[in-house]
Amino acid sequence: MSKNIGAKPIDLRRQNYQSIIQLFRNHPTLAVRDIAQVLSLSKTAITNILNNLTEMDIIHAVGKGESTNQGGKKPEMYALNSDYGYVITAYFSHEFCLCQLYDMNYNVLGEAMESCTVQEGYPYEEVLSILARQISSVMEQNNLDERRLCGIVFQCAGIILHKEGILSRPILSPQWGNELHVIEDIRARLRISAPLYLNNTSRFHGCYELLECPERRNKNIITLFCSSTVGGSQLRMGHLIHGLTGLVGEYGHLTTDYTFSERCNCGNYGCFETSVSREPVLRRICRDLKTHAVSSLSRGDLSTLTIQEVFQAANDGDSLARKHLDYVIQQFTVLIYNMQITYDPDEIIIQGIYANSGSYFQKSLEENINHLSLHNIQNRMKLTFSFSYGTSSYPDQLDFAMKGAAFFCFDQYFKDLEFTV
Repeated sequence: MSKNIGAKPIDLRRQNYQSIIQLFRNHPTLAVRDIAQVLSLSKTAITNILNNLTEMDIIHAVGKGESTNQGGKKPEMYALNSDYGYVITAYFSHEFCLCQLYDMNYNVLGEAMESCTVQEGYPYEEVLSILARQISSVMEQNNLDERRLCGIVFQCAGIILHKEGILSRPILSPQWGNELHVIEDIRARLRISAPLYLNNTSRFHGCYELLECPERRNKNIITLFCSSTVGGSQLRMGHLIHGLTGLVGEYGHLTTDYTFSERCNCGNYGCFETSVSREPVLRRICRDLKTHAVSSLSRGDLSTLTIQEVFQAANDGDSLARKHLDYVIQQFTVLIYNMQITYDPDEIIIQGIYANSGSYFQKSLEENINHLSLHNIQNRMKLTFSFSYGTSSYPDQLDFAMKGAAFFCFDQYFKDLEFTV
């Protein structure tokens, strides 16, 4: 006689707890009725869970809310306890190290930053020592008990084996060598029992989009970050996709122009990154300006030219600026078309310098994308231009990735949390 196989009652109860915590992470305050409208749970079951979460100090009551239009008692409102737990996020490169402490409302409570003053940059061993020192300092300055630490997240540029905690290829710091056991090495210096995580900065830029718009947790999302380099992420149903060797997200090294003669840092030709990243685009424009007499971008010192000036010139109708952006738009079109076929995403989010590129670039790209079709299937994918370049005081909008890393770490913590159910 066969048995019905399904989730155990305790697993269902755990899922209910996690679903309610996720709602609190997406909303500042909630009442029992608010939760009942979203989840298929009775008000009695919700009340019991809220009581248990209050005893665990994860949430707390914050006063009475407003009555419904029909009147009645004012509901008790609850909110996430921002002091329940904390996350430390840390970025490192041969140029600088940055460490930040976050509460559960994503407020930065403490920060430490150190930049290298020599041209060759920090060696790997020194970076480890700096990170350990910064983390200890931030914890001491905020009197943080290690038991309140949900985890520490490290991020950098490069190809990451996240499960092993290995920086396989430090692309921007090749002098460090390959296959660096970052998590193992940093744990030996920190002597902290909290969970430690390592991942690529572009992936945490992607996690930020889930924090910014929680509805994306139920979708298949691709993010594409462009600045001096190009990276990205795939987020499927709220989970980062890495691939076998950590290559998912290395979109800058997809080939979009086989005729392009400029060699990429990876050693190959025709990479998307060499076509659209900031410095190569400006170099090509500067070369053209030396022989192009009529352009609003012309000047004596071409080294002062910025990508934002190019965007503005294209918006204003400058033919040279539009010519070069047309090439960039074509490369984006090729890449996104291939992404649509490969991932069939609900949304592709463009981050970095092109998020603030202005009407000419964005409208032209949207028109190109809208005309893409395979077998005459209607294109329903959403194209979004995300956080604007220039709104951050950190290089390459690193503060967005730091906050995205905090979001990721809290996600991991609550996923693994044991509930008394």
